[in-house]
Amino acid sequence: MQQHPPDFDAFWAAGKAELAKLPIDPTLTPLPAYGNAAADCYQLDLQNVGMGQLPSRFYGVLCEPKASGKYPALLSVPGAGVRPHRGLAEIAAKGVITLQVGIHGIPVTMDQSVYDSLGVGALANYNTFGLDNRGRYYYRRVYLGCVRANDFLVAHPKWDGSNLAVTGGSQGGVLSIVTAALTALP
Repeated sequence: MQQHPPDFDAFWAAGKAELAKLPIDPTLTPLPAYGNAAADCYQLDLQNVGMGQLPSRFYGVLCEPKASGKYPALLSVPGAGVRPHRGLAEIAAKGVITLQVGIHGIPVTMDQSVYDSLGVGALANYNTFGLDNRGRYYYRRVYLGCVRANDFLVAHPKWDGSNLAVTGGSQGGVLSIVTAALTALP
């Protein structure tokens, strides 16, 4: 059985404190071709911790019901790989605010060829980047970016204030568990 290092909770509390010092600083870029008659979609980017001293950005596609009102929210985290995202407009049209995120700190609406190149180039084996230094490990920024995405959703003016879920498969399954656990930590 694996045991937590003695400073496990303190390490993540410090990461969350570092994140909390950064304004969310959301930028929304309308994506009219991604939406539908009942949902508007936007590329969203948020300020996030970086792998060093400088902050980074965390990108996703936000889809929200066009009708006024309060809605549940869903954070969708990705499986492994490097890819674009189209958002979850169909779910938003049914009355759910959705945020489908990428984890790599790059826009999620570029041409597939860009992601293909990154996947075999600069982001090949990203899961091992910084593995020898927990403060610079790739997934530290990813996990805190998922927390930041959650922060955005719970501050969304259309959120109903109580119904919030996170979902994903494969790598996204782990990201779902980690996001839920980190957002539950004080």
